[in-house]
This record gives sequence, C-alpha cells and structure tokens, in this order.
Amino acid sequence: MLQRVHEGHLGIERCKRRARDVMFWPGMAADVERAVRLCDACALHAPRLRRQPLMLHEVPALPWHKLASDIFEYRRKKYIILVDCFSNFVEVEELAGMSSKNIIRFMKTQFARHGIPAELVTDNGPAYSSSEFKQFMREWEVQHVTSSPHYPQSNGKSERTVQTVKNILKKCIDSGKISP
Repeated sequence: MLQRVHEGHLGIERCKRRARDVMFWPGMAADVERAVRLCDACALHAPRLRRQPLMLHEVPALPWHKLASDIFEYRRKKYIILVDCFSNFVEVEELAGMSSKNIIRFMKTQFARHGIPAELVTDNGPAYSSSEFKQFMREWEVQHVTSSPHYPQSNGKSERTVQTVKNILKKCIDSGKISP
C-alpha cells in the first residue's frame, strides 16, 4: 500500500493526504514519511533551500476566480502551466511553439473546460506581453496582472507549481514510470 500511495512521487504531505483518504493504521503517517524519504528518486530531486521566499498572493474566495500561468522548459521542450490559486489545481501542456497564438489556444481550451477567470497572473514574458495576448485578455474580460520577468518570485504561485511539476516529471522518469 505504501508503494501505491507513493506511486506518483508527490512528496511527503501529498502522499500522507492520499493515504488518509483511503486507509488507516496506527503510525501510518510515519510509515508514509519513511517510505518517501527512502525513495532514491525523491531524495535525488529534493528541493534545495531558497535564498528568498516566494511572494504569495491572497487566496481567492472561489475556485477558478484567480489563475497563475507560466512557461517553462524541461528536457528541451517548452510547457505551459495554468494553476488555480484557490485549489492549486494544475493544467500542463507541451507547447508547439512560443507564440502568443499557442498560448491563447491553450487558455481558450482551459477557459472552455473550467470557466473564464476574473484574474490571470503571469510574468511579463514576450508571449504574455504581446498585443495579441493583451487583446485576448480584454475581449474575454480577464484582468491580466503581470510581474517582472527578472524577479520570478513575484509570481510565486506559478513558479512553485513549475518546480512541483518538474520534480514530478523527474521522479517519474527516474523511477521508470514514464519514458524521457
């Protein structure tokens, strides 16, 4: 059961939550924590201490009201994430290219699936600061809040989510669950 709980390499706290949802035994939390700490893939990709803390935004009152987005690279492929600031629900997709058109297509798909948010927080990268993307935000009546591309901590929600997604990908590849 410990192996099944730890299957996705989600980290100690998420594995404990996952275990609590379906089972119980005395000392279960300690057993789950021990199993995660003994995992070679998790130990290899454990987070390092950060110099400065991420700047967190206020948690909204409703799901899908405020979202954060970022673009990241992993193994020479570009990905985009969209994270709900209320529930931490994440959508990730590999990008065919870095154009605003590809970003807008991804956003439209997510908005059609989950609803149109009131606010979107991104860095000020080229794909998010283009006139095409700004026009899309105006037309869909989404308030677009940007942070500095040279200070990623100011977009803490998406930066933290990028770290989490990259770590899950690394752990799954290292443990042989997915191919590189």
